[in-house]
Amino acid sequence: MQMATTIPDKQLEEMIRNEVKRQLEAESSELIYTDFKNTARMSGLYPKRLRAVLNDSKFKKELRSENGGPVYYPRQGGKYKFDYRTFSIFCRENMDRIMNLKIAGE
Repeated sequence: MQMATTIPDKQLEEMIRNEVKRQLEAESSELIYTDFKNTARMSGLYPKRLRAVLNDSKFKKELRSENGGPVYYPRQGGKYKFDYRTFSIFCRENMDRIMNLKIAGE
């Protein structure tokens, strides 16, 4: 005995979209480390705004890699390193705060 079920087109499209999204996220789960310049370019933040975010006392503790954050802060002349995937999630979740951050000279 066979049973047939029909799924509405919209529901089927949503199921396919969710599966594709799940597969893409699984494939891109590796860490992507970038430097300051590439992070500014990929995030769409001007370098001044990115630097302001990194130096803001409200964000700094959350961003530090020592605290589980996505940013390795340089020591003794080193350079910033970003786990870009995690940093992009941070930016999405805090976009309003980031865009309303006061920047010196603006």
